Amino acid sequence: MSSPRYAISYTPPPTSPLARFGAGVLGYDCFERTSVPHLPLDRIGPSLLALATLDVRRYGFHARLVEPFCLHNCGEDEIVAALDSFSRAHAPLPVGPLQIVAIGPVLTLVPAQTDPGLGAFASACLTAFDRYRVPLAAGKPERSLAGGSTMGECDPLDRAGSADCGRFRMALTGPLPASEVELFTTLLSNAFAPMSGDCVEIDAVSLMRQDDLADCFFVLARRRLTGR
Repeated sequence: MSSPRYAISYTPPPTSPLARFGAGVLGYDCFERTSVPHLPLDRIGPSLLALATLDVRRYGFHARLVEPFCLHNCGEDEIVAALDSFSRAHAPLPVGPLQIVAIGPVLTLVPAQTDPGLGAFASACLTAFDRYRVPLAAGKPERSLAGGSTMGECDPLDRAGSADCGRFRMALTGPLPASEVELFTTLLSNAFAPMSGDCVEIDAVSLMRQDDLADCFFVLARRRLTGR
């Protein structure tokens, strides 16, 4: 059994329409740590949606802020305490409406308009939690998940098939065959349409944990941002 891995992420409120949508697409609820029925889509059966989301299901529905890491010279209680401190020091950050786009062969939710504040927030996350991560191997680059800021190591597995580690994103599928990208984009966009005008904000940060590489990440702790 491997050591647990952790990640710092944005996860929408567990009972929100956005969280329910993401869990339905992936077939996994990262708050309850359980499989859920896949979202019904015209022309795409549950088995096909399960296959399309196989690569991303283990990560849960999230926007990654600090890439998966093992703890370095600390215990889990210490990083939870760091999450508490970070949440008290930072205010909620508006993201705005989201839209479904194809980044290469992967479908993902991204902000309709990029806010430079996302990059600063991502950098603050890395600064706050870097001391708790096992150091990166020499020569391995740091990558970004929001606005061009420097973030945790972004290896191919943890990127869940995405070709872009440079922006806030919430992955909905793994790599799709080129012939299916347009169909999935249309059907998932139609299902997301009732939420397409909702203004999303990063209202909290979540500490996610993966007990073993074969297991799914789950939300260990979610803390609301209460700073000013």
